[in-house]
Amino acid sequence: MMTPNKIADLEKLLAEKNTSGAKTLLKELLAGKMTGEERGEVLVNIAALYLDITNSINKQYVEALKDAFIALKEVENQEVAQGDAEKLKKIREELK
Repeated sequence: MMTPNKIADLEKLLAEKNTSGAKTLLKELLAGKMTGEERGEVLVNIAALYLDITNSINKQYVEALKDAFIALKEVENQEVAQGDAEKLKKIREELK
């Protein structure tokens, strides 16, 4: 049976992003008898943890994409500068 203390402990572990501790506590909680309400609370906490982890991964993905975009923009700028230098060199040779 789940006690309010165990639920509070689970919520605390989730807030601290202590996934290992939350996993252990969830296994203990799921192994015991629960009322429908208690089971619902556990499932809500599992869903919250899943969303937190997914959001964290997505934020890292977005940051990686931003970094890649910046790097590609830098390459594009270098290509443009190189192309401009080559055009200028050709014009100078034609003027001689």
